[in-house]
Amino acid sequence: MFGGKHSFRVTAVVKNFPENSHITFDMLAPYENMFDMENDFTAALLRKNLAINFVISHGYTYVLLKPGSNPANINQNFDAFVKKYAAPNLQLGQVFSLMNIRDIHMNSALLAEPNNTNTWSNIFIFAGVGLLTIIIACINYINLSTAQSLTRIKEIGIRKILGSFKYQIIAQFLSESFLFCLIAFALSYVAFYLTLPLLNQLTARTLSFSHVVDAQLILSSIGLLVVITLLAGGYPSYFVTKFESVNTLKGNGSAALGGQWLRKTLIVFQLAIACMLLSGSLLIIKQLNFLVSRPLGFKKDHIVTVSIFSSNLNGIFSRPDSTFRIRLKSFRDNIETQTGVTGTAMSSNVPGVGIVFHGTVPEGFTQEDNMFLANLSCDYDFFKTYDVEFVAGRPFSREYSTDPAEAFIVNETAVQEFKWESPEKAIGKSINREGKIGRVVGVIKDINFTSLTTPVSPLILEYNANQMNQMSIRFENSNIDETINRIQATWNSMFPEKSFQYSFLDQQLDQQYQNFQNFGTIIESFTFIAILIACLGVYGLVMFVVQRKVKEIGVRKVLGASVTSILNLIYKDFALLIVLAFFVATPVAWYLMGQWLENFSYHTSIDGWTFALSLLLVVAITSLTIAYQAVKASMANPVKS
Repeated sequence: MFGGKHSFRVTAVVKNFPENSHITFDMLAPYENMFDMENDFTAALLRKNLAINFVISHGYTYVLLKPGSNPANINQNFDAFVKKYAAPNLQLGQVFSLMNIRDIHMNSALLAEPNNTNTWSNIFIFAGVGLLTIIIACINYINLSTAQSLTRIKEIGIRKILGSFKYQIIAQFLSESFLFCLIAFALSYVAFYLTLPLLNQLTARTLSFSHVVDAQLILSSIGLLVVITLLAGGYPSYFVTKFESVNTLKGNGSAALGGQWLRKTLIVFQLAIACMLLSGSLLIIKQLNFLVSRPLGFKKDHIVTVSIFSSNLNGIFSRPDSTFRIRLKSFRDNIETQTGVTGTAMSSNVPGVGIVFHGTVPEGFTQEDNMFLANLSCDYDFFKTYDVEFVAGRPFSREYSTDPAEAFIVNETAVQEFKWESPEKAIGKSINREGKIGRVVGVIKDINFTSLTTPVSPLILEYNANQMNQMSIRFENSNIDETINRIQATWNSMFPEKSFQYSFLDQQLDQQYQNFQNFGTIIESFTFIAILIACLGVYGLVMFVVQRKVKEIGVRKVLGASVTSILNLIYKDFALLIVLAFFVATPVAWYLMGQWLENFSYHTSIDGWTFALSLLLVVAITSLTIAYQAVKASMANPVKS
């Protein structure tokens, strides 16, 4: 039983749709029966509206093509189709084209998709960050292996004197590298299994381990295992074969250490990656804070929104009867007198969350211009409740009885787009909104009526009570729960047939950027891991340098050198590397983050302070990493050196 009016009988049970499907439902009912839940008058009105207004955008149309059909040929016929079947006043701005259902998730830039979509840029960013992290790990292994090989100089010398060939020594080191990588390979799958719930939480997905880990992923992982083994173990194995047999037996491998430039280059590259990721993370955090704190042109705090009608076709096109209007007015009058409520307003959409578009012909244009503009219906109290600022003219007023039939209000962008010179000169201009002809009575400052990922476009506001299905209630920031409970009790007493469903507007708006916040959290996590691995690489190089300078440090201590001077001796080898890495990373990070910020219509600026902060953090982290080995070497007994 639906709405207490119409009974449906279950005729079939379908298999559950995959979790990654953009179509989700609990049950399906025939499209034609959605009007049967209304009274006879409303149902007849809705069916008549749908028959002449097939270009409505409140539903999704899926088309199954015949085998061999060419979508391009069908797209070419849509213009003629609209002109033939749509009413003249509903043809404005109507552009149709087919989209492959497989392309919706990654390639759609349309508003109001059934589910959240993604972009290839995000995929490339994640893949790039993952690849850079693997490269850092490979560099670490190279540096740690070459440093560790100095402790095996005599072993290698004995092997060479006993007749070991170069390829045998290389094979030994590659085997060791493969063993380490194999253990890491197994641990990575364990870590993936354990952290998959956290990943699902961050990405709002429901991936299962059994579905993700398939034969293709395993084969790809094995291929990556082989590549990493060759990359990470190739140079160390070649490095140890350069030791001279006689020198190695004496414990002196310095003859083979002429390739310091390669190790230092790898460290510079590693630190540059760390600087890039850290700078990127800081800019992502800055951009997200910018979105949350940017003025929207209206006050979003301390507002509760209540859906008066459903958002389906019935709720949008039905006409509330006079009895319902009387009850609704009584409800508003009642709660406005309650403690904690400062005002109410009615509108067709909630500002900042979404908007509908209608064919519009402003003065100076014709129907052939096909202007399809954002349209918002609101009442007399809307501008006061949302604290919308006027730059010219006036709001809708009860003192003007013709406002519902003839008055329009536009935003500043509309004045510019319509070439009306100034807000003052826009007053009195005519507008034809799908047959409703009226004049501009006011101009408001631009408000962001959709997400900040979409630029502000011309907005036409009108007073049309039939389209207002959202109530906004402004409340004081005290005793919120008590205020909501009183409002709900009043609602239940006046509308016992409707459940009280409300949302806090600021939470609704913040939810729009949840994907970006999740994106930022994932990048921050990768950055932390990358910096941690980079520190291990620095640690390896410090160990390498200290082992080479053990005797030098001992002699300096015997001659009276202080711990500070020995620390400076070791630090100076790395200071230049850090600075060089920073100057390599900065232009690359600047360019890449600039490209990412272009995805936002409104974005923060890229300034030098972000990169300066990333440099300070990298210096601090690497300094702490260096300090352990450096202090240990400077405090050692010179006799042992």
